[in-house]
Amino acid sequence: GAGGNNNGSAGLVVLDVSQVQQRQANPQPTVVSRLTWGNVSIPQNAMPVTIHGHHYLVEIDEFAGGPIPGSGPNDAVGAGRIIDIENELHPFVVSNLRLAVHMPSIRPSVLADPGANSPVGGYAGHYCGVPREVDPEIVACSMILSGLRVFDIRDPTAPREIAYFNSSGQPGTGDPNAQAFAMARPSFVPERNEIWYADGNSGFYAVRLTNGAWHSTPATGSTSTSAASAGTGDAVQGAGTGQDHPATGGSIPLALVAGCVLAAMLLRHVRRGA
Repeated sequence: GAGGNNNGSAGLVVLDVSQVQQRQANPQPTVVSRLTWGNVSIPQNAMPVTIHGHHYLVEIDEFAGGPIPGSGPNDAVGAGRIIDIENELHPFVVSNLRLAVHMPSIRPSVLADPGANSPVGGYAGHYCGVPREVDPEIVACSMILSGLRVFDIRDPTAPREIAYFNSSGQPGTGDPNAQAFAMARPSFVPERNEIWYADGNSGFYAVRLTNGAWHSTPATGSTSTSAASAGTGDAVQGAGTGQDHPATGGSIPLALVAGCVLAAMLLRHVRRGA
């Protein structure tokens, strides 16, 4: 798993937990290997995926700096990466999932942006998610002030950003000046080409990728959608845009609802008479 302090141990630790799986008394996990990287901040989580039959980890660091989050121009932004774990004895980073604002050469020039100098926010990473473990095709990452970012990882050595959604300034949040605070691990609804996530300042979003940005395989009986262009402000569309979204959940029979209401009224009458 990802973790550790910035005393040289921050990064990835691969453990042998076979004694735990074998239900041995007083099991002792042993370290198989360790891995760190030059721009490490605070490693958050590592998700196993298999791409074209090869084993990788999708890992993301949270915030900037470490082990205590920082907001200075020289605090490294760890962001995300893909790690080759085919040989667990010798894992290595094959590519990074980063934005321009994460780069050391750019970071000093953006710290004056609203919300950018927060040690537990700003332009940094927090959580990533994949739609499935085998050939996930994409990874979506909550990158705090940068909102939701979606990367094509079909070629794990050369990931590329294909879509984004930023909640800042969206109508209906209650505060038009609220900055994005994307912190949640994204979830996926592949048959609708949707990604669901929550923003700490403005709530839940169901975001639909359009214009073929994500070629998910539709479930039986469903249809795919295509509209705006990827990589622009129209690359993804969130809930509340006026678009029709498929209904979720099941319907409740009217007779059952009426029966519950009648039972509640009867119970209330009995309690008053007691």
